[in-house]
This record gives sequence, structure tokens and C-alpha cells, in this order.
Amino acid sequence: MPVFRHLPRAQSMARELHSLRQLPAAPFDPRKFESALMIWNRSDLGATMNGTGVSSWADQSGNGNDFAQSTASEQPEMITGPSGRPALRFENDDDSRMNNSATSFNMYSDLSDKGEWTVVVAVSDWTPTSSAAAFLSASPVAWCGSASNTSAEICIAVSSTTANPVPLMGGVDDSPAYVYANTSSEADVDSGNSFIAILKSDGSNWSSRTNGQDGDSNSGGDLRANADIFYLGDARPPLVSGDADEQFTGNILELLVFDGTLEDYELEQLEEYLSDRYGIEL
Repeated sequence: MPVFRHLPRAQSMARELHSLRQLPAAPFDPRKFESALMIWNRSDLGATMNGTGVSSWADQSGNGNDFAQSTASEQPEMITGPSGRPALRFENDDDSRMNNSATSFNMYSDLSDKGEWTVVVAVSDWTPTSSAAAFLSASPVAWCGSASNTSAEICIAVSSTTANPVPLMGGVDDSPAYVYANTSSEADVDSGNSFIAILKSDGSNWSSRTNGQDGDSNSGGDLRANADIFYLGDARPPLVSGDADEQFTGNILELLVFDGTLEDYELEQLEEYLSDRYGIEL
């Protein structure tokens, strides 16, 4: 019988040279995470300019939850940040601040589960403006509270002292009780240094991460109905009588708010993206 020899399959030149073709990496898109993206503001996108001031900052999530400031003297300034990318500069002395009250956004109503959410903010070149060490009096970077500006339910803030690691994170649950989930001492950020702050809730615990390092985790339940809108750079209403908050001074680079608790691998992807984009060391 004839003998049939099976010839080896021809290999590609790349295989013969022991190399693989490197496909271009797909752009990072947080809208593809399992938890729906509610708010996404990026400093190089969606800014409506009024001279050097930013009068509105368009939400990139597709939900239209834009931030705005109609008063020219209180508009943050668009500058070039330390990474060479645009940044929104907020100044305590200028009372610069923004919120998304003009939209239909309502954190409490829009959440699928009142106890499951994630808030992420990237910050650079910040200067302490509050002399208080405690969370109750620290200078808020971003916070969620009532549209009437009478209560703060979620907050990421900075402080001028070394009594507590920075940033400070926490808020109020529906007990009601204060819930603190501050940065760990290993991830304490020196004044002015860039950071990626993450505050999240899984329905039973509020926990934090700073620059890739897990922070505190404390028992906390659902949000209260006062969690309406988000504020940027604005002074939070005093949570304790006599504690007058100062406004934030620093750059906000990016803000993301998710309808749900991000998984660890998603947090790592998000941190890597923000780290690479803004030159923030993890």
C-alpha cells in the first residue's frame, strides 16, 4: 500500500522567529464594568470654558449628569496638571466649586441597591485648607449630600495634620451612624502628592483604597435618602456644631461613580488606568 507522509503545517514567520504579534491594547472604558457607571468626568473632556474658568463639565458616562457653576468668580480654572494633562483647579480662596444639581441625578433614587456603590477620584497638587485632623472637619474633595446643602452622606476629604492618614473617607448610613473608612497608615499621602481614592460599600461594609493600598473597612448599611447630588470642591455642611469646613484647594483629575460595588480585579484595572494616565504611583 502506498505510504502517505503527513507534512508539518507551515508556520508563520512570527512563529519561526519565536515572536508574537502585539495587538494594540483596547482603550480603557469603565462603562464596560459589570456595575453601571453613573458619573464619569475626565479633565480633558467635556469642559465648557468661560475664559480660563470652567462653567460646566460634561459627564462622559452617557447619563448627562454634568457638573456646572454659573457664577464666574466661583468657577474652577483649567490648568495643566503635573502629568502634562489638563486638570480642574479648585481654590479655597476663590470659593471655586461645582455640583450636578441642574441634572436629574439623584444618587439615592438612581442606585439599584442603596447599600452598594463605588466612588473614585484622582487628585493632584492639593494644599490643606483645614486645620482640623478629624474627618468631621476635613476639606472635602468630592461629596454626595442633599440638594439643599444641609447634609453630607458620602465624602472623600483631605486634612492639614498628620493625626490621621490622608485622604479621609466616610459618611453616614441609614442607622443613622457615622461610618469611617479612612486610608491606612501605609498609604498616607503627604501634602500635595497625587492620589487615587476609592470609597465603596458592599451593603454591609464601607471600605477604602488609596493608591492601590487597602484602607479601613467598617460596618455600614444603606445610604440615607439625603444622598442626592455630588459636590466638587465645595465646603461640606458642618456635621458637628462648631466644625466649620473649609473648601478644597487642589486639582481634580477624574471622578467616577458606579451603581454597585466594583470587584477587586476591576478596582485594579481602574487604578492602573488612572496611574498610567496621571503619573500617580501605586
